[in-house]
Amino acid sequence: MADLLKNGHLPAEAFRLVYLRMTRIPGGWRRHPDYEIFYHMNGPIAFEVEGELYPLQPGDFLLLPPGVEHRATGPQMPEETPYEGALMRLEPELIDYIEPLFDDGKKISDCFAKRKTGYLLRLPRNQRRINGGMMKRLYDALKMPEQYGHAVNIVSLLALFLVNLYNNDAEFRNQRSAGDRNLAENVREYIDRYYASPLNLDQLAELFFVSKYHLMHDFSHSTGISVYRYIMQRRLQAVCELLEKDVPPSEAYQQCGFRDYANFYRAFRSALGQSPREYAQTHRKDTVTENNL
Repeated sequence: MADLLKNGHLPAEAFRLVYLRMTRIPGGWRRHPDYEIFYHMNGPIAFEVEGELYPLQPGDFLLLPPGVEHRATGPQMPEETPYEGALMRLEPELIDYIEPLFDDGKKISDCFAKRKTGYLLRLPRNQRRINGGMMKRLYDALKMPEQYGHAVNIVSLLALFLVNLYNNDAEFRNQRSAGDRNLAENVREYIDRYYASPLNLDQLAELFFVSKYHLMHDFSHSTGISVYRYIMQRRLQAVCELLEKDVPPSEAYQQCGFRDYANFYRAFRSALGQSPREYAQTHRKDTVTENNL
C-alpha cells in the first residue's frame, strides 16, 4: 500500500464502491475482512448484525468493521420500485493509509465502532443529502480511471467523505439508541414508512426475526391495537390525505397499499361512515389560483 500513489492507481482490492439495484435480497449470513459502509436509498430492508436488528430508512448508513457477521432481509420488490443503495468496502490497509491525514487523536476507524444506536448512523436530512452527494462524486470519479491524477483524486474525495462522516458520527453519538425502543415501536415506524408496500403479519415477523404470535401479542399489548388494524388505519389515513388534495379515489387507494377497490371501499365506508367520493367532496382543501384571488 506504500506505493499507492506511485503506481497511479488504487489496487482493485483496496477500495470498492458499487451501486445496488435489485428486486430480491440475497439471503444468508456474511462476514468480510474489510470495513463496509452501506448507504440505503430505497426499499423496506433490514439488517441483523450480531443479534441486533436494524430496519433502515432512506438515507441511513450502516457502518460495519471487519469480521462482523450480518445478513439482510426484506420482501421481494416489483421491478418498478426495486431496492437501491450503495455499498463501499475499504481494505484495512487503506484506512491505515488515510488515518494520518486526520488530526492527532482522531481515528476514522472509530466511526465503525458501536455507538448507542449500534452500527446504525441515521443523520438529519441535510447531512444525509451531503453525504449521499459525496458518495455520488466518488462513484463518478471511479468510472474515469484514465483521468490524470486519478488515484490522488480518489484518495482526496474518499478522505473528505470519511472526514465528514467522522464529524457527523461524533455529533450523532449522543442521540437516543434505536435499541432503546421496543419491538412495537420499531414495527410501527416500519409500517408508517412502508404502508404503501405489501405488508402482512408473516412478512413483518420474518423481517423482525420474531414469531408472528410474539409479534401479535407484543404489538397489541403495547399499542392497544392489532397489527392488521394499524396497517389498515395508516393506509386509510394516507388515502384521506390524498382525497383532500383532489386525487381521485380510483388512484388514491392504489397509492396507499390497497390492492382491491371493493375491499378498500368497504374498509373506508366502515371506518369513516361515508364513501371515498363523499369524503372527498366534504373535505377537499381549497386551492388558490389566479381565478379566485
